[in-house]
Amino acid sequence: MKYKYIAILLVSISMNGFTQNNELDKLINSERKNWKHKQEFNPTPYSNTNDLFYHRIHWHIDPQYKYISGSVTSYFKILKNNVAQMHFDLTEPLIVDSVMHKTGKLSFTHTNSIIEIQLPNTLNTNDIDSLTVHYHGSPPGSSGFGSFVISEHDQTPILWTLSEPYGAKEWWPCKQNLFDKIDSLDIMVTVPSGNKVGSNGVLVSEKLTGDLSTFHWKHRHPIASYLIAIAVTNYAEFKHYADIGGGKQVEILNYFYPEQFDQNKKAAEYTIDVMKLFSDLFIPYPFADEKYGHAQFGWGGGMEHQTMSFMGSFSKNLIAHELAHQWFGNHVTCGSWEDIWINEGFATYLTGISQEHLAPSGLFGWKTDIIDNHLIRMNSGSVFCDDTSSVGRIFNSALSYSKAAFVLHMLRTQIGDTAFFNGCKMMLNNKETSAKFARTPQVQAYFEVAGDTNLTDFFNQWIYGQGYPNYIIQWDQAIDQTISFNLIQYTTHESVSCYKMYVPILFIGDEKEILVRFHQTKAKQTFLFNPDFKVNEIVFDPEYDILAPHPAIVTLAINENETGNELKVYPNPAKNKLIVQCEKHKVIDELKIISAEGKKVYQMTNTNKQKKHTIDISTFKNGVYFIKASVNNKEVVRRFIKN
Repeated sequence: MKYKYIAILLVSISMNGFTQNNELDKLINSERKNWKHKQEFNPTPYSNTNDLFYHRIHWHIDPQYKYISGSVTSYFKILKNNVAQMHFDLTEPLIVDSVMHKTGKLSFTHTNSIIEIQLPNTLNTNDIDSLTVHYHGSPPGSSGFGSFVISEHDQTPILWTLSEPYGAKEWWPCKQNLFDKIDSLDIMVTVPSGNKVGSNGVLVSEKLTGDLSTFHWKHRHPIASYLIAIAVTNYAEFKHYADIGGGKQVEILNYFYPEQFDQNKKAAEYTIDVMKLFSDLFIPYPFADEKYGHAQFGWGGGMEHQTMSFMGSFSKNLIAHELAHQWFGNHVTCGSWEDIWINEGFATYLTGISQEHLAPSGLFGWKTDIIDNHLIRMNSGSVFCDDTSSVGRIFNSALSYSKAAFVLHMLRTQIGDTAFFNGCKMMLNNKETSAKFARTPQVQAYFEVAGDTNLTDFFNQWIYGQGYPNYIIQWDQAIDQTISFNLIQYTTHESVSCYKMYVPILFIGDEKEILVRFHQTKAKQTFLFNPDFKVNEIVFDPEYDILAPHPAIVTLAINENETGNELKVYPNPAKNKLIVQCEKHKVIDELKIISAEGKKVYQMTNTNKQKKHTIDISTFKNGVYFIKASVNNKEVVRRFIKN
């Protein structure tokens, strides 16, 4: 449906304000698990004394056994004067055999998941040095989503790692934080022959020595420690290439289970279209000089390991989601787990964009999916993560994924396509965040510059605030065709009193229609508007661009009469039970409940002259309702919200 668009600030009359199984759901649920325990992590005291810029890693692994041995050589640049120690994160079940330096063995302690290493001499700003940690043991693999896991496919062993958010230290000595990316990486993994190893970057070599094979992967882009990963099993290999413009082609390397090779090969072809789409909309694939790839692994969802996503399946949405992370999550990484929405919100939104461009499912696809299936879980809790000790809170599907994605879409509709995509490109290209980390205030600043606007209200409402708005619309058209239009908003959480934003309304006549964007700045506002034709119907937010329940239009002139205390209605909002009570010396003669659509959904005549009534509203649909009661022959109107 094509509309004539009009964006105007209409005449505003001041009034008293009033103080699931679907594809996206499957994707989100597959990407998270509920964890009853909390994982606490704080960077080591010496994390900010150095810039870790290179790792050379050697690992010996057999996918039949939950065991690892090897060494990690780390090169670092000192950032402060008088540095006498280096710290690395490593859980105690793993045993440190030695720490080697060019001068010989170094003394160290290994307690509280920290390797504290005494340097042979004190280092100062800009000094460069290196050391090697040799270690072995059985990784606990207990935090986050598994860390270091042994499983099977078709009775064949597979080993895979997944370190997000706090699991890297559970299988290798690292600097586990979100402020120092490793600039360059070489990974050598020795495994029993017959296996392949998937990892980050480019496969430099595969050498067979007796019954062992060593795979050498080289990565020359900055990478966060949690994005370093390996997967080992008897993979079958398939390559194809994506043309991303400018004469550039990207190799897409796929490691599939042999028993699922044919079906996955066909499904993975979708990657080519998505990579071209994202490269056109944002910037060319950030790791085009190396590769992109997939490694199948034994988990229900996917994980966006840099340049090679680990995939539990190959649905179109999962392919798009993990590929989107290569831009948002890998090239630009959240600077704290508080900012996880920067990773997951963007990836989920880009999944919706790919659906709209390449695989539409219904008129509005993912937007109606979120409103219909996820909205109720957004009554409380902010997109900005307020508890990073809880893995379940970090990866809350309703907040970090669905709401964050929809908020990005609303931002786009509020500031326009040009400003939105320019803001995204600024984040991806700016030297402060490109190939580095980004915090929420930085993201806000990029969009403010791109849109030449102030987004403080928007971010306070939608990123830091909680809940969402409910809308009631009342309208009437005069003989001269002027429409008096009441836009009423009730929020589900006290942290936001009013979502100040443009609200699109479609006015439909016999042969004409016009879409108007009303700029609402108060919880209750009246606008005057003349469309120059007789309006038969109006539709709230016809393209589902606002994260809110989509009500029918209220045509009844129902208004609360707030004077007097004849009637109390509580709790409000209510869930299952609603209490209606009149004051002393008065009784309710009759009571009706009317829906926002103007339909009577409940009626009661008080023959017993009770003053307090408990009404079962458990079967009512969520939304706004009006109570019209006769109290001592006086009509009293109150409204309540059913959540």
